[in-house]
Amino acid sequence: GGDADSDALALLESLPSHVREAFEASVRKGEMSHLVSQWKPWWESELGLTPAIVEGSSGESNKKETAIVRHAKHNDDNDDDDVDLGDILPSPPTFGASDSAIGSGPTLDERILSVKKLHGGKQRTKSLQYNVLDMLFGVACSLRLYNGKPQLSTRTVNNSDTTDDVDAAIGAADTLLFSSAVLHNDVRFESVEEAMGSCSEKTLKLSKLNMCNTSWAVLAADIMAILLSGRRGVLRALLDGKDLLRGGVKATKATKIAAATGKHGQEDDASRRYKLAQKKIEFYLSWCLEYWEDIISEDNLSDAARGWIERWESDQTAESALERTLLTADGSSSAAATKIRIAR
Repeated sequence: GGDADSDALALLESLPSHVREAFEASVRKGEMSHLVSQWKPWWESELGLTPAIVEGSSGESNKKETAIVRHAKHNDDNDDDDVDLGDILPSPPTFGASDSAIGSGPTLDERILSVKKLHGGKQRTKSLQYNVLDMLFGVACSLRLYNGKPQLSTRTVNNSDTTDDVDAAIGAADTLLFSSAVLHNDVRFESVEEAMGSCSEKTLKLSKLNMCNTSWAVLAADIMAILLSGRRGVLRALLDGKDLLRGGVKATKATKIAAATGKHGQEDDASRRYKLAQKKIEFYLSWCLEYWEDIISEDNLSDAARGWIERWESDQTAESALERTLLTADGSSSAAATKIRIAR
């Protein structure tokens, strides 16, 4: 809350300058991260997936990246039980008591039952499944960046809301909107390759904008984990996305009380964009509820996505090997040229 933040700021300012500078430097370097409990997405904990540090694809011994591996539960001490992205094939999880973790209000089952059904039977278009991959990417990216859903995404606005609460809700909604080409630009994908390739490229762009704090390797594993959780998990992820956008709408309404800032029109525009994206998610919720299991069983979307990830990993490894070869060759050439200059 506001008082706690003020107290913490006052304590920090009371420290001697050299102590405060050392503390702030440690925070920037991530040396204090062990003091903060690590947030885990529901698909990670319920599928038995845990983050681990593995050798980066660059092959450099000092460069590591976070990836998702599944640890065999029967023997936590056996490192050989770890598997990489291409091998995450746990049995679909059962969602039980953990459903209550989605927050107060309706349960996951109640929310799924409230999803409107499609009428007319004209929307079975198989290619829509590829658009779902893009939205799952957006949800995973947003939740990881904001450590879950901001408070305004799961409750009503009240007088105790701080500027940080409002900013987090708007930021999470914007991140989802900009990370999903389907929600932002109404892009239509025609294959797994198109959708996954777009998500991979978008990760780099979002990182440069400070709208993504997660590697593509992890986000690809997130997509796979949600797919493997079945229709129920996919619906849950889309509901998370709807909550993020709804939080953005509530936050923009909350900022209208400061109409003197001259941003009233901009806030209305943002709210309209969030609402339009919500409508899109509501359509895909209805579509998944109606057709997901039939289409996925026919097209093996999980296997296709896994295959794309494996090819991507293979390409990364090949590119890294080529880079190392070129660097070695360049180093050898430079050394030879130096020797020639010295001889002269």
